[in-house]
Amino acid sequence: LRVAAVISREEGLLLVKHSKAGREYYLLPGGGVMWGENMNEALSREIEEETGLKVQAGKLLCVSETIFPDSSRHIVHMVFQGIERGGKLEPSRDPRVKGAEFIEFHHLESVELLPPIGEFLQRSYRSRFEEGAVYLGELWKEM
Repeated sequence: LRVAAVISREEGLLLVKHSKAGREYYLLPGGGVMWGENMNEALSREIEEETGLKVQAGKLLCVSETIFPDSSRHIVHMVFQGIERGGKLEPSRDPRVKGAEFIEFHHLESVELLPPIGEFLQRSYRSRFEEGAVYLGELWKEM
């Protein structure tokens, strides 16, 4: 189970840059839920670790899944609207995280976002995130 947040400001959507096998890609800030931890606690912990921001979960925006073709992993992504509660954007101590930056919503198609939900995020932003939660299905993308 992976929780992530849509944190938006005037300058755009906060994305976290990762690098794997020489390839850079972006994720919404967030991460795994530990045993005994609720989703809001996990979201707050992961985002503070990755970005320095203090955030709590707002409304659920979407759910998607990533199922690896070899069945080695099955990730359920729960994406919430992130409500900022303080902190400041600073570099992560996580070696997998190469940085965090705000990307304008209309530039989302120019970055590799995993899972590939950029179009959904653009639509949601235009409607001011008023839609109810949406199940986006299985969104495997080869790396």
